[in-house]
Amino acid sequence: MRDLSRSITTYFFIFLFSLISAEIIFRIYAATPVFSMENFVKAAVDRHVNPVGPSVIDPTLGWMMRENYSSAKDSEAPLTTGVFGLRMNVPHEIVVPQSGAILAVGDSFTAGSEEGDDGSWPAALERKLQEPVLNGGVGGYGVDQIVLRGRQLAEEFAPKAVIYSFLDEDILRNAFAIYGGYKPYYVIDGQGGLELRGVPVSEVPPQFDRLGFLRGVLGHSRLIHEFMMILSPRSWLGHELQFRQVSTNEEAVQISCLLLDDIKADAERLNFEPFIMLQYGGDRALSGDISWFGKAVSTCAIEKGLPTLDLFEALHAVSVEDLDRFRSLYNERPEGNAGGRFGHMSEVGNEYVADLIAGEFFR
Repeated sequence: MRDLSRSITTYFFIFLFSLISAEIIFRIYAATPVFSMENFVKAAVDRHVNPVGPSVIDPTLGWMMRENYSSAKDSEAPLTTGVFGLRMNVPHEIVVPQSGAILAVGDSFTAGSEEGDDGSWPAALERKLQEPVLNGGVGGYGVDQIVLRGRQLAEEFAPKAVIYSFLDEDILRNAFAIYGGYKPYYVIDGQGGLELRGVPVSEVPPQFDRLGFLRGVLGHSRLIHEFMMILSPRSWLGHELQFRQVSTNEEAVQISCLLLDDIKADAERLNFEPFIMLQYGGDRALSGDISWFGKAVSTCAIEKGLPTLDLFEALHAVSVEDLDRFRSLYNERPEGNAGGRFGHMSEVGNEYVADLIAGEFFR
């Protein structure tokens, strides 16, 4: 029995020594400080819930573009922002917004992700109309954040018109208190109205409470972290750490419809003309199957008398008539990408959207 116990102890220390040696070798290979005590799971999660780079935490909106940010001069898709994190329409040129402009608010499809400053649809619309268009789009926003962002910017810049652009998926983001990052959210109260919660936006809680024991301990190993990121990134990073749903999808649609009343009230109070636009990802438009939630909110907007442009039929028609042209409207992802075949709209696609907006809202 004593020999067995001695053997187990010996093998344990051999295993431990091998693991530590492998960790040191891997850290040297990966250019990671050998004695760093960083928890790599926490670092990966915090890149979502605690934005860095061009994004900053905002106590009212959750997150927003960093003010007066400019990417590298040789960037393939230059990103330039001014006050209030507005994206500029010309690379590396910061313009001070004037009152009486057209304001665009939305998610990354409005911000113009995957394209340079002059490749977004607000930039294209500015060129077509020959009048200033402010790009207030922020990646990852839900309808709730878009409406709050529109109110914030309308109070500051007194626009003559506000275009609220909702990707259909933005509607379902209303149901989340955490969606990649901590965010404000609404719930439907006992009287059928809206109650705003989560403001001011929560700070990132202590890592060990969020990560749990296993990730809290093993997450300090760069070797184990990289292995788990290959084996099962979703479970290792913890989907529950980056997303927390507090309402049903059906309630998210109701919240969107109620927020349309807020838009009408803001428009009357701040004296601007409101416009609603529904956008769709390429995979959705190509399928010909409009989302039930996109259709529901589009119908709500029309019933409430808001000028509404739903892009689904136009986009699907292009896919039927000329597939190559349709493909040119979106940035295509590598084959087998879990997020689908199509990413954000291309510069060509954003020009097309601007044409539709100009023809529908500014004739």
